[in-house]
Amino acid sequence: MTRAGTRAHLLPPADSLAAPIRRLVAMLESGGDPSAITRSLGATLIGPLADSLPAAVTRLVVVPDGPLHRVPFDVLRLPDGRALVERWAVGLAPSAGVALGLWRDAQVGAPRDTVRLLALGDPEFAGEQVAVASREAQTYRSAFSAKGGLARLVGSGDEAREVARYAPGSAEVRLRAEASERWLKQSSLDQFRVIHLATHALVDETSLARTALALAPGAGEDGFLSPADLAALRLDADLVVLSACRTAGGVAIAGEGMEGLTAPLLAAGARSVVATQWRIGDRSTVRLVEDFYGALANGLPVADALRHAKLLAIGRGAPPLDWAGFTVVGDPLARVALATPAPRREGWWLAAGGGIVLLALGTYLVRRRGRSSERRGSGDPSAVTHH
Repeated sequence: MTRAGTRAHLLPPADSLAAPIRRLVAMLESGGDPSAITRSLGATLIGPLADSLPAAVTRLVVVPDGPLHRVPFDVLRLPDGRALVERWAVGLAPSAGVALGLWRDAQVGAPRDTVRLLALGDPEFAGEQVAVASREAQTYRSAFSAKGGLARLVGSGDEAREVARYAPGSAEVRLRAEASERWLKQSSLDQFRVIHLATHALVDETSLARTALALAPGAGEDGFLSPADLAALRLDADLVVLSACRTAGGVAIAGEGMEGLTAPLLAAGARSVVATQWRIGDRSTVRLVEDFYGALANGLPVADALRHAKLLAIGRGAPPLDWAGFTVVGDPLARVALATPAPRREGWWLAAGGGIVLLALGTYLVRRRGRSSERRGSGDPSAVTHH
């Protein structure tokens, strides 16, 4: 469906798509080579569209049903060999009606002047486990990975502090015990235009009763924020980021979409939600989040900003595991008036320190070469290297 009209393409039965979609996701999560499946699924799901859509179309909004909820559309290959993300920015919508309603309510191209930002990270969990600091034992943001207690997510605290830099003077950062379920439920969240939650998630594809975001417990709360709790929040946010594992998942209900963590947030007043389709690493997420917020600060709408961050990840050789799982649900055109943060002072000192080291090394080499020349006596002056 475009402004120019509507076209229909018949897809294979949903049952025949479920198995290859599961294989694709499993291969991406395990770090395998998904090229054959991305080509075949791309030809099936996107191939008929690739040639019919004009070049002026830069965004796709997908209203998935059944197993299509699990598809990481960005990695699907087009007939020309490119990944879908290299041609279009992609967003998901629970239904066409929801998408149209969000677009009608949004002031496209006119973001609000003042942006208050809330960033929660590194919650202090009950029975918290300290993860081993190694690449092999990287902590994943999934409560299903916990054994004897949730692992602390130190990187999520760094992420929250980094995100807050894009709203200088108007950001609230809550870490450790302050990142609590009780506080979130009792606060006036409708003052925040951006809400960033970096934590563990528990998402069950068979039962909403086992789906929740993990925050710090206390004051009579267990620390698990359920879909019903999320729906009861009063939001007025242009963007909510759920930086945790599988937050785009849930129970797929025929004809109604995905029931999990994203739909309640849209119902509570969020215009767009960035969520994940599989496990994400605590440390590997921070770079993509920085690039995403940087693109938002440069004026890009949410879906375009996420695409920009993914293209940067592809450019530096990051595997699809690190970037393809992030997706936009809701209004892909939502914008937030963030600020580009000032360069970090410690970055300046590192750069200066590097310059001092290079200068000292250069001086040392010149002096050493000078002494070597003097020891050789009448060596050929043309053999002396000049810098």
